[in-house]
Amino acid sequence: MHLTLPNPVRSVTIPANTLLFRAEGLRVGVVRNGKAELVPLTIGRDYGATVEATSGLQSTGSVILDPADSLITGTPVRVNAQLTGETAS
Repeated sequence: MHLTLPNPVRSVTIPANTLLFRAEGLRVGVVRNGKAELVPLTIGRDYGATVEATSGLQSTGSVILDPADSLITGTPVRVNAQLTGETAS
């Protein structure tokens, strides 16, 4: 007997307060080169305070917490070193 198993789903769990509900679909703001970029997102499981992102994000990088509804791609952002655990230089 041969069974075909599904490919493992690579997912990232993020806080629910990072989500942006837009007319073009669900988005999340990520920081790239000191600027915001809105990335399309697919949700797998909803755990309430957190959600499982099954596509659109990688396990590395910074997402924007509590983004303003007016956030657009290209907006300059500053990463808070205290929240990321990085040391400021």
